[in-house]
Amino acid sequence: MIKNKRQDGFTLVELVMAMAIFSGIMLVVVAGFILVTRMYDAGITSRTTQQNARLIVDDFAKNAHFSGKPDTVASGINTATCLYTGSNTVVYDFYAPDGSNPQLHNLYRKLITAVTCPTPNVQPDSSWQQINDTTVSVLVFDPQYTAGTGNGHGTETLTVTVGAISNFGLGDLLYKGNACISGANGSQYCSVSSLKTTVYLNGSNY
Repeated sequence: MIKNKRQDGFTLVELVMAMAIFSGIMLVVVAGFILVTRMYDAGITSRTTQQNARLIVDDFAKNAHFSGKPDTVASGINTATCLYTGSNTVVYDFYAPDGSNPQLHNLYRKLITAVTCPTPNVQPDSSWQQINDTTVSVLVFDPQYTAGTGNGHGTETLTVTVGAISNFGLGDLLYKGNACISGANGSQYCSVSSLKTTVYLNGSNY
């Protein structure tokens, strides 16, 4: 008597179905990973712009509080703002390192022992301290002085806007209105944070 030997295995149809199911599961996993990564990256970028805007506002407000009437001078696309504190001057230099892209700015600070507001630097040297991180651009740094009435010394209102793009260099960062837009790379996350504060000036030089 001859017995038929059973050969275990998968048919071609079963293999194709198994591969299709496995591929579908992998696509879902990869898509979920990409989504989580983008959300994390977007959160980091947003937090970075908020932290830099807060840092700039706090730094400026601390020095402005003890200053008298400030001065602002401009040279091309660069602007310097001077806060006079006694015999010293705290200078903030709003500098565009790339003259071909005035959207990209850094903010520098320096203490000088003279009550004069210097012309904005073409290139801040090592004696200047950069306030913002290199991963962000200071899009707006706009201090506005309002004279006081009576014996009031006046106020300084500062508006700051900081922008950043995740995954790509700042060279792709463009600013329009109250938002940043991507350039050639349209898929990256773009974050802008704006803060505004008013400081009462208590200095003596008016």
